[in-house]
Amino acid sequence: MKIQYLLILLLAVSLAMASRGDTLMYDDGTFDDGLGFYTSTGVVNPDPESAYGFADHFILSSFGLVNQKIVGIMLYFNLINDPSYDFRLYVWNNESGTLYPMHQGPHLYRDMNAVMPAAEVWSYFDLSDSSIVLPDTFWIGICYNHFVQGSGSDWYLAFNTMLFDEHMYLNDMDDPGTGWVPASTWGYNFAYGVRVVTEDITGVNERSVLMPAGRDIFKAPAIIRDKANVEFTLAVETPVKLTVLDVSGKVRETLISERMHAGTHSRTFTLGLESGIYFYRLEAGGQYTRKFLVVK
Repeated sequence: MKIQYLLILLLAVSLAMASRGDTLMYDDGTFDDGLGFYTSTGVVNPDPESAYGFADHFILSSFGLVNQKIVGIMLYFNLINDPSYDFRLYVWNNESGTLYPMHQGPHLYRDMNAVMPAAEVWSYFDLSDSSIVLPDTFWIGICYNHFVQGSGSDWYLAFNTMLFDEHMYLNDMDDPGTGWVPASTWGYNFAYGVRVVTEDITGVNERSVLMPAGRDIFKAPAIIRDKANVEFTLAVETPVKLTVLDVSGKVRETLISERMHAGTHSRTFTLGLESGIYFYRLEAGGQYTRKFLVVK
């Protein structure tokens, strides 16, 4: 088994999520590659413990959250070779704290035949009826149901080569225990298209700060000379911080730092930046980042 990837330039990003809840993410919503498996050894015949695929490690406390139940899972595939193929979607308990996704706790959720969504959009899988209360540490597993000998994967999970992410693991050995290794083993230590939507089981802070329902919650130009018009929509009143970062992660300009009311906000800024690649970072109860290019 070996890993291969396909470079795909994403021209647009659309976002769909639950109408309330916190969205846990290690990505910024922009992707430039896809990662899938290639086999020359045969066809996978999966059972619930078959492990070819990906797993993302989530830690609730790292997001400042406790007492959460899962509402949904968001996935971003940037290549679908055969939309008729299904896949397996899991939530695995990781209360033992060891960095192997399977056999370290019960399957909190398992869908053996998850329907393949469209490519190059955020797809939402509704788990609101599952009543699953999440432990502090858990895994989201996305595993293959189909491999054809001598051909590439039926789907590729999206990732961003610009962003570091230590949470993604891969398994190309079908070993549900030690077959899981960090994506960095093959040099793919980047942010992947996996998100989790949760809700407070105590009834406190049931909210999405950024407006959901398929809208672009944060709009900003991808190429500028000196002026940029930025638009974003808030579901509730909240502190907002909008900064510009360079490729090293250094904050070059702070554009907004204030408490803002619910609704859509649009502002135009003149940026004193030299030519190069930069990132807008919007913090409003969550974080959303978008890359842009300054051309003089």
